[in-house]
Amino acid sequence: MSTILNTITTCPNLQAWITDYFATCPAARRPESPLFNFLYSGINRSNLRQIVNPVGGRKRTVTLVYDQPVAIADVTAVASCDRICDGTSERGDASVDYYIDCTDGFYVEEKVTLSDWNESCRSDGDIMMRKIANLLDGLMARVYQATAEAYPPLLGGWSSDVDPAIVTVDDFLSVSTQKPSSTDINTNAYQVINLAKMQTGYCQPTFIVGGTDLYSYWQIMQAGCCSDQGVDALRMLELYGQSVAYDRYVAAETGNDVSLMLQAGSTQLLTYNAVTPIINNIEGMGALDMTYRNYFEAIILDPFTGFPVDLSIKSDCGVVHIVMTATSKPVALPFTLFPVDHPNEGVNWAAGIQVVNS
Repeated sequence: MSTILNTITTCPNLQAWITDYFATCPAARRPESPLFNFLYSGINRSNLRQIVNPVGGRKRTVTLVYDQPVAIADVTAVASCDRICDGTSERGDASVDYYIDCTDGFYVEEKVTLSDWNESCRSDGDIMMRKIANLLDGLMARVYQATAEAYPPLLGGWSSDVDPAIVTVDDFLSVSTQKPSSTDINTNAYQVINLAKMQTGYCQPTFIVGGTDLYSYWQIMQAGCCSDQGVDALRMLELYGQSVAYDRYVAAETGNDVSLMLQAGSTQLLTYNAVTPIINNIEGMGALDMTYRNYFEAIILDPFTGFPVDLSIKSDCGVVHIVMTATSKPVALPFTLFPVDHPNEGVNWAAGIQVVNS
């Protein structure tokens, strides 16, 4: 039996070990990404009808089918009392295809020589499992970063009903969290954001994530900052509550003054796995043919998000090779959800908010 099989079978439930390891502080060293957590959450992934089609061996297609609203211009005034019994307009379903390729991802690898193995004072199982956990930690941090980097082109705009004076040239909603020429809190930023949200047709739940400026403002408001200004901040939260989070990866990409407003279901994270089975318990693997005893592969799940990652381990003439791959691609609803000249033309319920204080 090979070194690799001996090592892994010391902890037969691989997924349970990884989950337990990351439950201890400070085993995980990666900064959290609320954006990624929201993207891969059940509440965000449950709102779209998707048809997944394999294309060859390296690409997969996801077709999103949706209904486009009927424009006011397509509604005709009745010109006579004669009954109208014929329809002439053919609309049908609208659809958009998304693609994820096996190259839409990242991998991390490590090799351990037999001499390194022998010189360690730890058990084989402890060495292997800690290496797997450490590689997973670094890989997911890179996936978080890449997800944030991919977001700017996915953002749509705001409804034309929103005051154009507070929409920037980049289609970001401009808000002031401080009063002009002052550091006093501007409680009106609540109403500005929520009015724009209502006018653009956002519905709950809505997630706001990004830099420190808006996050800090929300935290201060939750503390009831402004009772001396005649405003019940906590009551405003009850009326206009939003989920607002800071994400260092988004802030690094867009700046601390920018946050993203995402309606659940408006953006999705496509995933791709080259490994077919999910193997959590490998007891009995020793009964496999000798040909396969030097190689092990499985899909493991990131304990923080449930994201599936390909893991392969190979023992080759005294050298153990560990390779871990994560393949994902964030996509958004199309900008053609609404027809031309509709107030929501270009809206896909993923938009930017920029804090502008003077």
